Amino acid sequence: MRVALRLFPPGVERACLALADVLVLLIAAVTAVASAEFIASSWGERTPIFQIPAATIALPLPAAWP
Repeated sequence: MRVALRLFPPGVERACLALADVLVLLIAAVTAVASAEFIASSWGERTPIFQIPAATIALPLPAAWP
């Protein structure tokens, strides 16, 4: 990807890199909101064997959010 970006003028290259950063941040935010809603909705459910809240399975996703 960087090789293709080097073919463009420096201003276009910087704009594309900035757009990529914004997209990553947007996707991370959407993932955090969706996982928080999922955790809130499944906290009352229990796992069959350990009888812990089912939401604990999804806890690493928002915990790893940048």
